[in-house]
Amino acid sequence: MTSPDCVPGRGALRSDGYRATYVGVVEGRTARYKLAHRLAWEQVNGPIPEGLVIDHLCRNRECVNVAHLEVVTHKVNILRGVGASAQHARQAVCKEGHPFTEDNTYIQKNGSRRCRTCKRAWNQAKWKETSVRFSARAAGDA
Repeated sequence: MTSPDCVPGRGALRSDGYRATYVGVVEGRTARYKLAHRLAWEQVNGPIPEGLVIDHLCRNRECVNVAHLEVVTHKVNILRGVGASAQHARQAVCKEGHPFTEDNTYIQKNGSRRCRTCKRAWNQAKWKETSVRFSARAAGDA
């Protein structure tokens, strides 16, 4: 997915699709490389604020066109993408087709969403299963 306005960066193409550019020896340390898109952003806009990352609006990791780059949080960058987290976040309904509305959704401790309707049905089925097992065990004791 590239736009005709994309500008490919210079430098080595890494296995993750980003370009890395040599920027020399920094403070006496070994050779230093920077990601080309970060370098382009910093040359035009200054340092990237701490805790933020650069998002390629064009979705082309090689692109260094600063008009295609935006400073965002890591979470925003992930949710704009095409990975599993982004796909799940965009889902409007659960696997059973119940809507993910404010009233029908709860957030688990790990941050994932769950459907209240499905959870209620699961709890009821488990309760029935446990009740039947307990009744059968009690009948066997009598």
